[in-house]
Amino acid sequence: MKKFLEIVQALTAVQVLELLIEAIKNPYVRLEMGTFGFYYGESYKSMKGCVGCAATNVLCHLIKSPFPENIIGERFERSKYINEMLRDDSEIYDSDTLAKFENAIDFLRSASIEGYNFNARKINMVEMPMSMYDCLPGITDSTISDTELLNEAIAKIENAIKTLKSTNHEQPLANSSPGA
Repeated sequence: MKKFLEIVQALTAVQVLELLIEAIKNPYVRLEMGTFGFYYGESYKSMKGCVGCAATNVLCHLIKSPFPENIIGERFERSKYINEMLRDDSEIYDSDTLAKFENAIDFLRSASIEGYNFNARKINMVEMPMSMYDCLPGITDSTISDTELLNEAIAKIENAIKTLKSTNHEQPLANSSPGA
């Protein structure tokens, strides 16, 4: 997961929030905030298909692909798939790093700057300034299912991005660029 780690370490706070918006507005898999990835099989009929939270969809946007149904529910398998999609031949399948990233994004969509920063710090990823604490909405399944609430949440995140840009929080911690 060397390449994945380099990519997430190169993200700025603005890019992290932009990815969050993109993941919510254009999910690769159906949004369900209670899981990092799950596949509802034939027995679920109306719910059949892959689901995942905002973090799962952020990952999908980073690798530009949804996770296949047979691996979406297994973190280790997702880490292998990420390597494959990023053409990373390091053969380091680090589900611990992936867990920290997923947890960071999950805390961010929950509007917990402390939780995000705690996990981001563990993988040397950019932290969000504590001044963002009151700027970010908590995004839940209820938010996703209500168009008005969802639009309000996205508008708050967009305003947070404007605030970050105006206060010069556009530098990543690591010295590399996304997609490197």
